[in-house]
Amino acid sequence: MASWIAVCLPVVALFSTSAQEKKPPLIIIPAPDGDKAEDDELVYVSPPPPPLPDFRKLAIDKTIRQLLADSGLPPRRKARLLRMASGAYLGHRFQPFWLDSNPDIVIERVSDALRSHALDPFAIPDMFGDELPFGPIPKTDRVTVDDVRLTLQVAEAALLLKEGPATEKLVWEKWNQGDTPGTIATAVHTENVTRTFSGQLNRHVAEPERVLDAFVPQNWIYERLRKAWLISVSNPNPDLITFRGNAYRGKRYSQARELAETLEMLGFLSPEDAAEGAKTGVFTTAMSYALRDFQRANGLRADGIFGPKTMAKLKRDPNRDRQRIVLNLHRARLVPNEMGDRYVMVNLPSGEIFGFENGHQLGIRMRIVFGRNTEDRRTPIFRDTLEEVIFRPYWWVPKDIAVNEYLHRGPGSLSRSGYEIVRGGFADARSVRMTSSALRGVASGDLILRQRAGYGNALGLVKFRFPNDHAVYFHDTPQKHLFQYSDRAHSHGCMRLEKPRDMAEWVLKHDPDWSSAKIQQAMRYGNRNVAEMKQPMHVFVVYFTVFPLPERENGIAFLKDVYNRDMTSLEGLVAAQGGK
Repeated sequence: MASWIAVCLPVVALFSTSAQEKKPPLIIIPAPDGDKAEDDELVYVSPPPPPLPDFRKLAIDKTIRQLLADSGLPPRRKARLLRMASGAYLGHRFQPFWLDSNPDIVIERVSDALRSHALDPFAIPDMFGDELPFGPIPKTDRVTVDDVRLTLQVAEAALLLKEGPATEKLVWEKWNQGDTPGTIATAVHTENVTRTFSGQLNRHVAEPERVLDAFVPQNWIYERLRKAWLISVSNPNPDLITFRGNAYRGKRYSQARELAETLEMLGFLSPEDAAEGAKTGVFTTAMSYALRDFQRANGLRADGIFGPKTMAKLKRDPNRDRQRIVLNLHRARLVPNEMGDRYVMVNLPSGEIFGFENGHQLGIRMRIVFGRNTEDRRTPIFRDTLEEVIFRPYWWVPKDIAVNEYLHRGPGSLSRSGYEIVRGGFADARSVRMTSSALRGVASGDLILRQRAGYGNALGLVKFRFPNDHAVYFHDTPQKHLFQYSDRAHSHGCMRLEKPRDMAEWVLKHDPDWSSAKIQQAMRYGNRNVAEMKQPMHVFVVYFTVFPLPERENGIAFLKDVYNRDMTSLEGLVAAQGGK
């Protein structure tokens, strides 16, 4: 018979007088080939012992924990560093990494890599202390405390590069609340950085800066802002230019060269067009178009005329500009590397919404009106997933807005404006007669004020719903005049769209059930109609006061700090870096 071993399940009660009695598992030792099965012998055999722990790993992990104990790092950061360093030594068969390296040179190369990403490496050389003895770690093969310390320092530099010195709560406090499209689970993230660090360190230990390359954020906003920062530090003390007079297309202008060079430096004018303007001394057509782009990006009237307001925006403090770029670089670390093939991004300081395709190819762009700069009305900075486009929506007026802004108008005025009072939720709403008593019911929370669908509805003719904890969404509005203002922080927190029909067509353009004609009909006629997203689209509501121009390969816009967040964020960032 064929050689085999059959292992019986350890049903202990069948082979003992008591179910509590433990015996080794029963196995069958087969008879030699050719013998009968009844010649097989039944014996009790002890199972193989569990593998002994690798004392090298235990000793190295103990040293890692001791070095991390007094580091002052947050617990989550310590746990991640433990996994990274321990995994690296496991992949290196518990051999030392830095036996042939000069630690000072390694730290200097790592520090240079951090500086090239606007990070201050001041803490890295002294991190993880020198309280432990410097000699070899017992039970290891030449691995020393210094070797482990240097590995931890490189690992901390990698995380600093990837995540920044400040937690997301110090930068965008609600960014990781609710749905977080583009972000993987914490455990998976830790596993990924552990695997990446181990692989990179084992391959590039002689070039520590290459180890860090794998941890550089890969989203397009970070890449563009870093490029602008490198250009800025390459000329740390540029001559400050004071522009005078005014200029328009075709006019000779005494400061045409300086203006052309400034627009080129900001990325609004190509080198060829800048050279033409500098050579001719004329405010060229290309300069006028570039200036129009600059004006639009900075919330000015985009007329292409160089006047006092545009001059004031062009008058820059280079040190302040670099500081703002660095702050926004740290914000960009929170943006996922992968945002989806098609996604929507709102940048609040620019007061605009962008739709992107194929990574970061601009598909649609328009102005928005967003939340007022008051504690309870600011539009939150968060991310979610667009699930529905709702045509001819009701507006269910939030209680605080109803009480503070509408109930005083009285039953008659509210009825004429399309409002009604209902009892119950959306599925079972029942109309209640509009009376003063019913309005008191709204004030107490027993009843709800609702506006019927139609052209006068506060949400307009279409609403874009991405369910979230903040109860905000995109929608149309009858107040079209607000889009002409440079300051468009006027809403209760939701984001009103300048061209809602265009947005609906862009969002649904790959859905064969929703043609342009059907979308137009759904907005103009009939009752509430819902288009469910067959492929949900990610939504990112961000806050960048320095923002790359999405429609150009180069160029950034310095934007108004509409919610006065920069100073608070900068203070948190400085504190996170030890006050440097």
